Amino acid sequence: MNNIKNSISFLLKDNIELIEGTSTHSFPIHTHQIFCIGIVTRGSLRFIINNLEYSLRENSIYLVPPGKSHSIYADNHHE
Repeated sequence: MNNIKNSISFLLKDNIELIEGTSTHSFPIHTHQIFCIGIVTRGSLRFIINNLEYSLRENSIYLVPPGKSHSIYADNHHE
């Protein structure tokens, strides 16, 4: 049984978006209008950008330039 609560917070400061949260959801290909920084604080995810896939684990950071297409898939995704 999956007891993970889904919560995503977006903090905008000086045209930089910081994403923090816990989620078992996936985020299909999308873009952001500003620079985006994400931090994996627990678990792991697959991050796809420039047609390359990266496995990110706890304490990893990912950066996304404005307008750059990318997608994110939680490794612990249960439906």
